[in-house]
Amino acid sequence: MTYRTDSDIVAPYDRLVSRAEQVNGFLYEEHGWDDVVAAVGRKTKLGLQFVGNCYSESGRESIVRALQRYINIEQSGYCAGRQCDYSCEQRILPDYRFFIAFENNICRDYVTEKFWRLKRLIVSIVLRASILDGIAPDDSFIAVDQFQSVAALAAHLEMLSRNETEYLRYFEWTIHYQKIEAPRSEAFCRLCNWLHGPTIEHKSYADLVGWYYPTEVCHAKRFNYVREVLYMWGRFSALCTLGSASVLQLCVILIRKGLRQQYSYQKLIQNEENKVP
Repeated sequence: MTYRTDSDIVAPYDRLVSRAEQVNGFLYEEHGWDDVVAAVGRKTKLGLQFVGNCYSESGRESIVRALQRYINIEQSGYCAGRQCDYSCEQRILPDYRFFIAFENNICRDYVTEKFWRLKRLIVSIVLRASILDGIAPDDSFIAVDQFQSVAALAAHLEMLSRNETEYLRYFEWTIHYQKIEAPRSEAFCRLCNWLHGPTIEHKSYADLVGWYYPTEVCHAKRFNYVREVLYMWGRFSALCTLGSASVLQLCVILIRKGLRQQYSYQKLIQNEENKVP
């Protein structure tokens, strides 16, 4: 059970549901067009990004920096030094026209909660349009790879911010789709039904990691392990040193059982240093 559409049980981070589809047991909401127009009319700011991983494999940082040369993109989260909790997000998100939904990794079917903020009536911007094939309507988002340059993308966003009619086209999905409250729980219901079904197909995977991470699934720049290790270790150390006694005890257990045996940071650093001429 994973987010991948070729899984036995597909468990996406979220999904849109056709208005004609019956979703039993889950709360759902339909956006009326008048509500959409009113929400758009209240927007006063351009771009927003929440970012907690400062060194992504997708290389999103360079795209954001390039965009910021042309348009204003406000950032919150660990990497921006400004935290924004759930109540903060609820308060500020309606003010923005675009949400930078660049994922840490560019992988097939990997569409997280970043993108699904579009349900809050904001236009999500993603890195690659093909990742959303069969997941979201083509006219519900903007993709970086649909433009010849970052400057062209920025110009398009500026145009949309001035042209409400064109901007509203990105919300026409609300005419055909409804949003459900807990789609990830829905996957567990499908799993339960499958397990209690009349027949269960038996499967085995000789190389589960090879299935989950084949080379053709993800597209990434060369990963800087040293930088990522230092970043992860910094966050881990902060949690351990600032936590309670029970948290500190848990950290000691993790260091003994996990960091030393299962994830050798020193080996990663040594391997990276050996590549330096």
